[in-house]
Amino acid sequence: MLLYIRVTVETRQVISSLRMDGSAPFKELTDFKASCFRSFPVSHTHRMNLSEALRLYACAYQPASIWKDLWKLQLSLMSPQISKDVEAFAQRVPFAEGAFMSLLCKCI
Repeated sequence: MLLYIRVTVETRQVISSLRMDGSAPFKELTDFKASCFRSFPVSHTHRMNLSEALRLYACAYQPASIWKDLWKLQLSLMSPQISKDVEAFAQRVPFAEGAFMSLLCKCI
């Protein structure tokens, strides 16, 4: 249990520090928004910026045991449909390591 808490806290800190650098979003992030935000209330999608979408993208690729908890720490919006959409996307689309690491290096 202690390991789970530690991993979650450290992962949360890393995810919370992620920011877009002003460049255009990478293709997988754009696809993630199109696939996974369909069931969001319109008010949420209009207010959400790319940095928030990036943090949710990172949450989606965390282990199954913690991704929803991390997601809810970033955005207090979760539904069965959002969960299905995010899990299907993460299984179907490989994590964009190159684009993500480029942004991560700029955040540090």
